[in-house]
Order: sequence, then structure tokens, then C-alpha cells
Amino acid sequence: MLGYPRNARDFGQARDELLQASLIGRDRKGKKLVMHRLIQDTVRARIANDEHYSTVYVSVLQLISGVWPYEADFGFIKDETERWRHCYELYRNVLHLKKLSKDNSRWQPPTTVSQMHIQPPKVVLEAAWLSIARADYAETMDLIRLAEQLCEPLKAQLEALAEQSDIKDEFDELQLNLHFHRGALAHHINEPEMALTELTTYNHMLMEKYAGQQTQKVAIGLNDLAVSYLQNNDAIKAEECLRKSIGILEQLPSVTPNTMSMPLINLGFTLWVQGRIAEAGAVFERALAKREQEYGSNDIRSFTLGKLLLGYGNVKAAENKLDESLELYER
Repeated sequence: MLGYPRNARDFGQARDELLQASLIGRDRKGKKLVMHRLIQDTVRARIANDEHYSTVYVSVLQLISGVWPYEADFGFIKDETERWRHCYELYRNVLHLKKLSKDNSRWQPPTTVSQMHIQPPKVVLEAAWLSIARADYAETMDLIRLAEQLCEPLKAQLEALAEQSDIKDEFDELQLNLHFHRGALAHHINEPEMALTELTTYNHMLMEKYAGQQTQKVAIGLNDLAVSYLQNNDAIKAEECLRKSIGILEQLPSVTPNTMSMPLINLGFTLWVQGRIAEAGAVFERALAKREQEYGSNDIRSFTLGKLLLGYGNVKAAENKLDESLELYER
């Protein structure tokens, strides 16, 4: 952005001027700069040019994206609780920007699409995923809508780009993830029809993109589609999707016990609701052994082990082994 610091020296000078004028303050304990809400409102109001306002808004999201701890590969949850700790402060900033987006009359689309314009909706979708993980469901759909709002003006320009453009590839990935996030939200707020619609669309788009390739992303899509079928009381289709998901993962060279956990757990639940108790128990036992092989017992890297123990406890209860069931539930 024109007129803004571009190196450490200019930043230091600008910061010192603002500190001396008491326009910003320094939180030494938190090692960060702070600005009074009234001054924030005044600064925003003085941005008279809507194009400049839009540039600033996008640039702030770009800055957040630049330090957001993205996972290197899209995959099943690994060390999610550790990531949450690093994401939370940034997440709060994205929520604040979401509130400011309510006044979208000032939003102006860019004249030329660049990599800069892909990062804002990407980080907003990451925040939407974190809101689901934190059970902040009231925030999730607004974040998804903000990501859509940031994507919408880019569509026409990107259609003119070459098919193999890196920017277009990333934009197509964002379109995929919009369906995935809506489906994931629907799972958690008990909207089974919405979940099935969104994740069916997501899987069709995945199949078109990968054209028969067996990838972890395809396996994850099938896993989540299976959960949608299960929520819609179709355990047969759910089981079919889960066995396909597990079959793909078993063929991948990068597969680990953790990679297999989630579809195995969901398969266990699917067999349990069908009354196939012995089969369900064998699946949960296998999943637990694989999990403990990699992480030891009682790991708290994510909710995954808790869900596994819950399912296994259900099986033991169905077998009338109530003491074992209670022990699993308490774990």
C-alpha cells in the first residue's frame, strides 16, 4: 500500500511517531501494539476513498494470512490443539474484521487479480474451520459468507486466465472448500440435509478435479460424505463410502496410524448403528491399537481419541459389559 512502511527502519520510525503522539500504545507484557477503539473508528472513518478502504481491508487479511499456521497438507486432524493455541489471537482479529464487513457498501473489487487477493478468503475459511473446532457455530456461517464475498468479484477475471494458472488453481480450491466448510458446519448443528447436499457437491467436484486419482483428499471427502449419509439414516451408503476411504488410505505411501483413525472410527459407529456389534468392536479395537501405536495412550492432540473411546464404549454397553463401557466413557 502506498505511503505505508516497506522495511523495518520505516516501520520503526512510524511506530515511534504514533507512540509519541499517544495514538497507539505498547502492551509490554503481551509484546504487542494496541490502539484505542475510538481511534480505530476515527481512522477508518477518515479513509474517504472506497478503493483505498478495500485495499486496506484486503491487506490486513493478507498480513494475518502471512502468519497463520497453515497445515502443510490437507489431512485428518493431527496436532489440532497445538494449532489452536497459535491460531486463537489471529482468529480474534479475523472475527473483528468480519464485524467490519457488515458495511460492505465500501467494498470495491480489485481491477487486477493477484496472489494477494487469494489469501484473504483463504484465511477467513481457516478461521471458519477454527470456529467449528471451538464450537463457535454462530460465527461460522458469517465467516463462510465473508469468504464468498471476497471470492465473488474475482470469478469473472479468473475465468479469463489460463487453465493452469497458479492463481486459478488456488481459487478453484477455495470454491471446493466453501462446500466442505458448509457441510462440516451442518454436521455439527444437526442440519443433515444441508450436510448431504454440500458434501455430495464437494465430492463430485473432487472427482472431477482428480479424475480417478487416489489421494488423501478424496479419502477425506468420502469420509465426510459417509457421516452425512449416517446423519440421514443411510448406514448402507455410509459404510460403502467409508470402506472406499479406508481402501484409498491403505494404498497411500504416506499413510500413518493416525491417518486411518477417523474413517475407522466412523466405520465403527456405522456398524454399531446397524446392530453389527462384534464387527464394530473389532474396528474400534483396531483403531485404538493403531492410535496408541503412534501416540501412546490417552493422547490429547485432538478430539479423535475421545470419539474413538465413546464409540468403543457404546459397543461394550451393547454387549452388556458395563464396567468396561464405563471405563471407556470416563477415559
